Amino acid sequence: MHLPDEILSLILSPALTVPDRDFASTAPVSPFATYSESASAYLLVCKSWLRVATPLLYHVVVVRSKAQAATLARALLQKDLNLGRFVKKLRLEGAYGAPLLTVLKNTPNLTDLCLSLTIYAVDNVAGLCTGLPLVNPTRLILQRPDGRPNKNKTALMSALVACIPSWTHLTVFDASAFSGLDTRTITPLFMALSAAQRLKTVSVCSIPMVDTIYSLLEGCPLAAIHPVSRQHISKLALKVKNETARALVKFEEKEQPFTARQLFLSLDQKVVPTIPTPFLPPNQNVPDAIFDLILHFAMTGATMSIWRKRPSRLPFLLVSINRRPVAAADLAFDFVILILFAVELGCIALLIPLSELGTGRSIDIQLPIVFHLHNRSLSSPHQPCHVFAWYGELLHAAEQAAREIGLENLMLRFGLVLAHCAPMAT
Repeated sequence: MHLPDEILSLILSPALTVPDRDFASTAPVSPFATYSESASAYLLVCKSWLRVATPLLYHVVVVRSKAQAATLARALLQKDLNLGRFVKKLRLEGAYGAPLLTVLKNTPNLTDLCLSLTIYAVDNVAGLCTGLPLVNPTRLILQRPDGRPNKNKTALMSALVACIPSWTHLTVFDASAFSGLDTRTITPLFMALSAAQRLKTVSVCSIPMVDTIYSLLEGCPLAAIHPVSRQHISKLALKVKNETARALVKFEEKEQPFTARQLFLSLDQKVVPTIPTPFLPPNQNVPDAIFDLILHFAMTGATMSIWRKRPSRLPFLLVSINRRPVAAADLAFDFVILILFAVELGCIALLIPLSELGTGRSIDIQLPIVFHLHNRSLSSPHQPCHVFAWYGELLHAAEQAAREIGLENLMLRFGLVLAHCAPMAT
């Protein structure tokens, strides 16, 4: 079945979208420092996914190493694909040499730029400094520098200051990483922003910093000042002396996770008549697959406990003859787990009669043999090979019992039960 690109984009967006909270994070530890599987794997599913997911993947780009910078530069140089037009947000967590010049040169639609000022003496900032005048972002986010001052940090700051007059779209500046004396590091940048007189929104770390930042940006037509921290919000009048600056203070709403219900409510819910498709017969396997999934959750449940009492699930087997095999398999699976736990705990295993399954038989696992194996394993608790051999024989007995009621497909499930119970025995 072929899905329209618009629907496929809605399906893939949650997996490929980078939250703006993470993109603009100025925390000491980057939210992208933890390992995660590459989202580019979605592009390998089929050509339709490749066509739809490529713009989503390149919408937000995060570069954290020289290897990533070189790979991104090679991808953007493929003129036939023109991937650079999809890049809207770029986060650079360091200076990675000449490849950054290629990256900045081939991202004409860049709107958000996040830069780290943690630059070391051995870093090569030439590519970054040369490429900055080639973009015109709307929002600039800076991370506080670590380490001692060096000529590379000075060169990068000078390049940023020189770019401010040509960045005609820059109206948002995030300085929330800087507090107190840290603002001296970017004082030349504030002076350039004040002279440009285009900045409308600025983010600061806390309420006490509002007066300081407002005085540095006095020439800008500010419309909002966003403190990141809500501390001292009850003492706003005491902490912010300037009445004009106090009137500009606005707190951003916390970003909430996007739920499936919100996605459904955001869609146009107008009723559209069903278009008859006489040349496309309905798939007969769809009802079976849906009911099998429903019965699986109804029979197994979220958790399984031998102590908690719950209503009998045997009535589910009386719904339809066609649904009986799947429900019987799930019920037999729980029965085998109950037997394993009962033997492990030394309890008396109660057999559940399954004559309602339509086979005319009930499970019979020869309890004397089971308890004989259990006692033999207890006689040598420090020999793991005997314990595993006991579980193997018990697994074989359970498998034979399943075959008696026509459930030959439970071999894999019994294997999972054995893998779960074996560590408990040791």
